[in-house]
Amino acid sequence: MILYFLQSNGVYALFVGVVFVAYLCIRFLMQNYLRRRGLPLSILGMGPRLMFTATAVTVVLGYLLMIRACNSERAHTQEMLAGIAPTMAYELKELGHGQLSFSTSPNDPHYLRLIEMMKNWMVLNPQISSMYTMRQTPDGKKVFLVAPETDYNHDGKIDNAREARVPIGTIYSEVVQELDASFRGKQVFQAEPNTDFWGESISAFVPVYGPDGRQEAVFGVDFNVSMLQHNLTVARVSTMLLVSVFMLTLYSFYTVTFLSSVARIVERHRREIEKNEALIKHQAYHDALTGLPNRALIKARLQETIEVCGASDEQFAVMFLDLDRFKIVNDSLGHSIGDLLLIEVASRLRTCVQEEHTVARLGGDEFVVLLPCVRAESEVTEVAEAILQALQNPFHIEGHELFLTTSIGVALYPLHGHDVDSLIQHADTAMYRAKERGNRYQIYANELNAIVSEQWTMERNLRGALERGEFLLHYQPKVDLQTGNIVGAEALVRWEHPVLGMLSPAKFIPLAEETGLIIPLGDWVLREACRQLKVWHERGHHALKIAVNLSTRQFQQKDIVKDILHALAETGVEPAFLELELTESMVMQAPEEARETLERLKEIGVQLSIDDFGTGYSSLSYLRSFPVDKLKIAREFIHDIPDRDGEKIVNAVIQLAHSLQLQVIAEGVERQEQVEMLKRAGCDEVQGYLFCRPIPPHELEAKFQTFNSSFLV
Repeated sequence: MILYFLQSNGVYALFVGVVFVAYLCIRFLMQNYLRRRGLPLSILGMGPRLMFTATAVTVVLGYLLMIRACNSERAHTQEMLAGIAPTMAYELKELGHGQLSFSTSPNDPHYLRLIEMMKNWMVLNPQISSMYTMRQTPDGKKVFLVAPETDYNHDGKIDNAREARVPIGTIYSEVVQELDASFRGKQVFQAEPNTDFWGESISAFVPVYGPDGRQEAVFGVDFNVSMLQHNLTVARVSTMLLVSVFMLTLYSFYTVTFLSSVARIVERHRREIEKNEALIKHQAYHDALTGLPNRALIKARLQETIEVCGASDEQFAVMFLDLDRFKIVNDSLGHSIGDLLLIEVASRLRTCVQEEHTVARLGGDEFVVLLPCVRAESEVTEVAEAILQALQNPFHIEGHELFLTTSIGVALYPLHGHDVDSLIQHADTAMYRAKERGNRYQIYANELNAIVSEQWTMERNLRGALERGEFLLHYQPKVDLQTGNIVGAEALVRWEHPVLGMLSPAKFIPLAEETGLIIPLGDWVLREACRQLKVWHERGHHALKIAVNLSTRQFQQKDIVKDILHALAETGVEPAFLELELTESMVMQAPEEARETLERLKEIGVQLSIDDFGTGYSSLSYLRSFPVDKLKIAREFIHDIPDRDGEKIVNAVIQLAHSLQLQVIAEGVERQEQVEMLKRAGCDEVQGYLFCRPIPPHELEAKFQTFNSSFLV
C-alpha cells in the first residue's frame, strides 16, 4: 500500500503539505519568539510573504522536475524495449517461427528450440519478465504460439499455473488496444502498466513477418513493472529530497537572517534605551534651554565640594547671578527672544570660568557659579569682573541689539555657611545687596540679612500700597530761563508709608521695577498727573504742561500708546500738554522697537523728552533718528558748574540739541552761578532746589502767582 502510494503523484501532494506545515511552524515560532521578547510583529516585515512565495515556487518547480524525471524513466524503458523487441522479432523470423501452427506438437524440436531461445533471452535480460508470440485467428481471436514458462517470483521453481508454459493455441481473452494495433502491423509500447492473469507489466508488441514478408504473428515482451516502479519511486524521492534540501537551506537562511535581524533590533533597542536613559539622566540634572547644570546638579556638586573641602580645610566660593531688567526683554520682545538671550548669556558665562568651575542655571534669569578650592578673595573678584565685562557687551539677537547687566552675590565656605542651602541663600542675599547698591557684585556679610529682611517686608507692603491709597504725587516746577515763568511741572511719586513715613522713589521704585508692580504704579501716576493738570487748566493756568517719567517696563509694554490715549481721554487733557520723560538706557536697550514706539507716541501729539542725557548709551545717530522734542541734561553735569570742564560739556550738549531743533532742560540747578552759565549758553528751561523742591499740588498752585524770578536778572 505504501509502495503504491509512493508510486503515485499523491505522495508529492503530501510532501507539499509537510513543506507548508513546516513553513507555518517556522512562522509561528518566529512570532512567538517576538511576543516573548515584547517585540512588534512588524519586525517580520515582508519576510513571511516572501518565504510563502518562495516555498510555493519551489514546490511547483519540484513537481515539474519530478514529472520530468518520471517521464525520462519511462522514455528510457521504452527505448530499451524498442531496442530489444524488434531485434528478437527479427530473430524469430530467421529461426522459422512462421513454420509453426496451432497444431504444432509441444514436443516439436523446432518449437522447443524457440522456447529455449526465449528463455535464454530472458536470462540475458533480467528486466524482462516474459516473452511470447501470438497469432490471430480468422475470427479475430488472439492465440498463444510460443510462451515459455517464467519464474516470476524468482524462487527457482515453476510451481503454479501463472508461471507455467502457456500451451499452443491458448486464447488470450484480455482486450489490449496496443496488442490490436500491433496485429495491424504497428510497433506499440504501453505507456502505463497493464494487469492480466500473469500480473502487472508494461509490454511492447512487435509484428513478426514470414519469409514472404507478410505479418504472421505478434511478438510480445513484458517488462518487469516493479523495476520501473522502483525507478520511478527513486526519481520521485530524489526530487523530494532535492526540494527538501533546498527548502531546508532556504528556511535555515531565513531563520538565521531573522535571528540576526532580531539581534540587531534588540541591540539597537538596547542602545536606544541606554541613550534615552542617559538623556533622561542628563535632562534630570541639566537645564533644557541652556544645557547648563540645573539646581539638582549644582546642589549635588556643592555637597561633594563641601565634603572634600571640609576634609582638607579648604574654602570655595558660590556666586549667585541675577540678570538686571531681563523681565523687560521678555515682556517687550517675547519669550523666544528671552530664551535666545539666556542661551547667549550661558555661553558667555562658560568662557569666564575654568574647566573645574561649574556654571549652573537655577531657573528664570538666575545662575550660580561654583569656584572650588579658592585660596584668596582676589580669585573670586577676578571671575566676577570677567563676568561683568563679558555681559556688558551688547547682545545681537534676531536683529535686536540688547544691553544687559547682572548683579552678583558671593558666599564663601566655611565663612558664610556649612551647608548647601545656607551658602546659596547667603549668596542670594549678597546679590540683592549688590543690585540695590548698583556696585555689581557683593560678598556676603552677616549684616546683609537685616537689609534683605527689610527689603522683603518692603515688598510685601508695596504690593498693597496702591490699593490702600498710600501713594501720592509731588510736583517740581520747570522755569523758562527767558521769561522767568513756571511753564510746567514734573510729577514725582511718593509713598506715604504708615510706619516709615514719607518715602522717596529711590526707596521703592527699584523694587517695583523688579517685582513688576511698576506697571500698575506707572499707570496710576500717569492718570493722576493728567487729572491734576486738568484741574490746573480749569483754574486758569492754561499753558501749563505736565511731565511724567515712564519706567522701562512701562515703556516696553505693547499697549503703552493705548494706555496713554485712555488716560488722556479719561481726564480730558490735550496730548500737547503731556510730556513723557524717558532715559537713554531705556530707548537704547532695543533701539528699533523704541523708535517705533516713539513714532506712535509722537503721532498722538504728546511731547517726548530724553531724561538724564549724557549718562546712558549716548548715540548721536540714534538721537537724530528718534522723534524727541527735548533733552534733559543730567544733574551730574550741572553739579560741576562752574568747573570749566563741566561748562564745556553743558555748552556742547546745548549746542548739539539746538542743532537738532531740540529744546534743553537743565535739572538739579541749586546755585545762582549755574543759572547764569545756563542762561548764557542758551538753555531753555531749568528745574531744581534753587527754585523749588518737589511739593504737593496745592502748594505748587500757590506759587503760580507768587513765584519770584528775580534770580534770573
